Amino acid sequence: MLKKLFNLKFGITAEEEKAFQQKTISSLKDRYLNTDSVKKYNNDDGYKLKVDDIKLFLEKYKSNGYILDIGSNTSGESENLYHFGHKMVATDINEIALSYSKIRSKNFRNEQMDYFVIDAHNMPFQNETFDKIVAYEVLHHMEKIDTALKEMFKVLKSGGYLFTVEPYAYNPYRRLSEVRDYFRGTIEKSFSVSKLKSLFIENGFEIVELKKVSFVYPEQKIKDSRSMTRRFLKRIYTKVSEKFPSIFGMIYLVARKPGEFEEKDINIYDKLKCPQTNEKLNLEKDYYVNKSNTVKYSTYNDIPILIKE
Repeated sequence: MLKKLFNLKFGITAEEEKAFQQKTISSLKDRYLNTDSVKKYNNDDGYKLKVDDIKLFLEKYKSNGYILDIGSNTSGESENLYHFGHKMVATDINEIALSYSKIRSKNFRNEQMDYFVIDAHNMPFQNETFDKIVAYEVLHHMEKIDTALKEMFKVLKSGGYLFTVEPYAYNPYRRLSEVRDYFRGTIEKSFSVSKLKSLFIENGFEIVELKKVSFVYPEQKIKDSRSMTRRFLKRIYTKVSEKFPSIFGMIYLVARKPGEFEEKDINIYDKLKCPQTNEKLNLEKDYYVNKSNTVKYSTYNDIPILIKE
């Protein structure tokens, strides 16, 4: 009975997930556009912790090529990492979220990284494009994780690395949040350590690092909570997580694609492919078209929307 409860699966689709995220992001438009992500890094301990997690991974497994950030949302973490000198490519299924980041980066710092609206289950990039992939707290939003991992494996270079942090399945707090989010209309799931490990191995990856880490609510995030009850619960949860990370923590995983790594200088736009025909994509005026001129993809605020319809 308990095992059935912890393996409960819900039927939210990727389209429903996208609609939920767009509604949420749009309601916070002013907040996202008026917050400088680099300043936030210096003033928000929780935000800094997440960026530093990714930064540590990128610096530990150094290379000079493109880094694919999957599920970037409003891309604040990628903005910081790009500012630090990493060649981030921000991607998400939500064009509104990416556009907020693009506008904000230009307005605050006159910086412009590369953005693409994609479906991680059918990526518009040629094989062996990226040196590294970051999928931070993203896999539990995927409708078909096996399919998404197969795509990640394809677009990652041989010898390249992937980094993910994911919720732990047997965390009772996590299970309650999954039920809540199901009724809000968003995909939520979580993993046991063995399940996450097997998913990566079954899809061709080698496991390099795998551990459980405590989940800590930053003090600023606790203070920003809307009620005294939420502040109290978050403080309690943080203390319990620090004491029992094996139950209330997160799963930290670094995987590698087997093979010898080769450093190559590429242009990301030369590596785009049509998700429907696998042909090379070219820019024509304000849209992208495949080589045989049979499929066109529009843009949103100059961000290519490369999703198979």
